[in-house]
Amino acid sequence: MPDLRPKILLLFLPLLLVGIAFWAGSDFLTKQLLSFSYRTPDKLQADKLLQVLLKLNFTVIDLKIQEEQNGSISVFEVA
Repeated sequence: MPDLRPKILLLFLPLLLVGIAFWAGSDFLTKQLLSFSYRTPDKLQADKLLQVLLKLNFTVIDLKIQEEQNGSISVFEVA
């Protein structure tokens, strides 16, 4: 029966080297990415109200207007 130790060593040694290379490379890449500075606002600006523009398209099917002494009442039926 042949000795399998050299073949196992030849199989696991490159895998070990590739694993160490990935570990070191990912550590270097993480340090590079985390070293970048980015601009953040000095304080939270919560006193500004945002404006929302809302457009609605309706099709008027039926329109009834009733005039009364206090004003007029309009009833719309839309689709």
